[in-house]
Amino acid sequence: TYLLRLASPDARHLGVRRDEELAAARAAAAAGVAPPVLHAEPEGHALFPFVPGRHWEAADFQDSGQMARLADTARRLHGVRGLGGDGSVFRRIERLIASASSLGLTLPPALGACRKRLADLEAHRRADGRLLGSLSH
Repeated sequence: TYLLRLASPDARHLGVRRDEELAAARAAAAAGVAPPVLHAEPEGHALFPFVPGRHWEAADFQDSGQMARLADTARRLHGVRGLGGDGSVFRRIERLIASASSLGLTLPPALGACRKRLADLEAHRRADGRLLGSLSH
C-alpha cells in the first residue's frame, strides 16, 4: 500500500519550496521518523509507503510510554541537520507576505507593526544563548 502525494502548482503562493521539502523528507526518513521517499518529481508529486496509524486521543497524552515515544521522535526529528534550507518561521512569514503582495492582495494596515514585533522577537531569540541553532532549521 502506498501514499501518492499530488502537488498543487499553486503551492508556490504558500512559500512551499519543493526541493527543500524533498530534502527534509529524505532526511527525516534517514533519521527513522518518516517513511522513505520511493519516487519524487520536481513539481512535488511524491510516492511513499503507506504508514498506518491513528490520531491520538486525549488519553494517549496521559500514557507515559506514549509520551516517551513522542519525545524521542521529536528529539530525532529536531536533531536532523544539514538540510540547506531556511526553516525559520520568520522567513516563512516574510515569503507569505511577499507572495500576497505579488498577487496584488491588500495587506492589513497593522502589518507593519506586526512585522516590527516579529523582528523584535527574532532578535530576542538570537540573543538568547539557550536557543543557539534553533533558528536555523
